[in-house]
Amino acid sequence: MSTHKQAQCHYPNGSAAPGDFPCDPDAKDSACCGGTLGSSCYTNKLCWGPDGNVARGSCTSQNWLSPECAAFCMSANAGGHDLIPCANITKTDTSYCCDGNSNCMWVPPFFEVG
Repeated sequence: MSTHKQAQCHYPNGSAAPGDFPCDPDAKDSACCGGTLGSSCYTNKLCWGPDGNVARGSCTSQNWLSPECAAFCMSANAGGHDLIPCANITKTDTSYCCDGNSNCMWVPPFFEVG
């Protein structure tokens, strides 16, 4: 019988993200989402929360240098970070800005997530 130890997830500041789970548990590096019942991973490395919010979660790469980490809204370096969809401005459902940003307009700080 083999035991598979789940990779530890980390916030951008390198601290452990207890309760978060890797979106791809078999990958070397993976984006992670919160362990709350109802949380799920999107293929674009973002998380869907049970409250309907989209968020940047944590990552199994402790230094966040892996391209598998969702390196958005990094100023919130301890914990996940909610994202605000900007579809009403950009007319695309892949545009977001960081929660708390009052300038989610045509120019950055909005960003595209594929």
